[in-house]
Amino acid sequence: VYKRQFMSLSFLSKSNPLISNVKKGKFLTPWFLAPFILYYITQYMSPISRASTNFFLDKQNWIPDWWNILDLWSFLYTIIAFFLWVKFIEKRPIRTMGFSRGNGLPEFAKGVLVGAIMITTVLIVFFITGDAKFDRIQFSLPFLVSWILVLIGYIFQTAAEEIYIRGWLIPIISYHKNTYIAILIASTMFSYFHLDNNGASWLSTVHLFVFGLFTAVYALKRGNIWGPCSFHFAWNFIMGNVYGFHVSGFDSESSLMYFTTSNRTLITGGQFGPEGGVPGLIVFILALLWAIFILKDTSKEQENLYPQIVE
Repeated sequence: VYKRQFMSLSFLSKSNPLISNVKKGKFLTPWFLAPFILYYITQYMSPISRASTNFFLDKQNWIPDWWNILDLWSFLYTIIAFFLWVKFIEKRPIRTMGFSRGNGLPEFAKGVLVGAIMITTVLIVFFITGDAKFDRIQFSLPFLVSWILVLIGYIFQTAAEEIYIRGWLIPIISYHKNTYIAILIASTMFSYFHLDNNGASWLSTVHLFVFGLFTAVYALKRGNIWGPCSFHFAWNFIMGNVYGFHVSGFDSESSLMYFTTSNRTLITGGQFGPEGGVPGLIVFILALLWAIFILKDTSKEQENLYPQIVE
């Protein structure tokens, strides 16, 4: 009995509430249009985000990393756009996108722990291989303000990606077709969105594809996106603003610590950061295996934590 539960892939079925939630509205978005809708919504939000960032860019001059803060906070526009689509086009409750009621805080805390362990493991590997050396710690009032604003910004940025990929795209394609196709399409799109980032390479592309597989399995196994949101937040924020590494090609002026890394880009990822190096990829492959075979499947328990079908 234990072996059957250990190897069970029932979380991939259409009865998973994260997937079946899509039928709780008045309109089902066609699965073949969903990737294009996602692409064009994110593209149309880009000029709005840029305009907003440019508008506020010169409004103050004492908070470090101000451009990065504004860029991260601008992901709120994309979140709002997808909430509006679900609420007024599909006509279903926003909570059906993976926001189960009553377990958000513990799921969020667990996700933060997973993200912290994973990026810290990468840092430890860098130390062992001699590819990272401690540089400095910084602290000041302007830094503290910036650090808190970036922290909040990363919550918005990572939540946006989890909402429109793991909370919207995967459930829609899974419900119409099957979950395997949904995960492959979603992971490919997630990886594609980072192709133009600084320092992107074939290794970073593969890494982010595996990242997409991991977060998809995580979301489906738990039946909500609280965990993937918090994992993604912790991974990005700790990587960029606690350890001072590049985050998918972007750097930060408001990291608590900084480490000097070697020029062995195959290990460190170079300008792209740990997501472009071999240690990071190996950590994510191991995390994917953990998510598939060890992470507890609580998806069936989530059904009563969502709004029921709208008649």
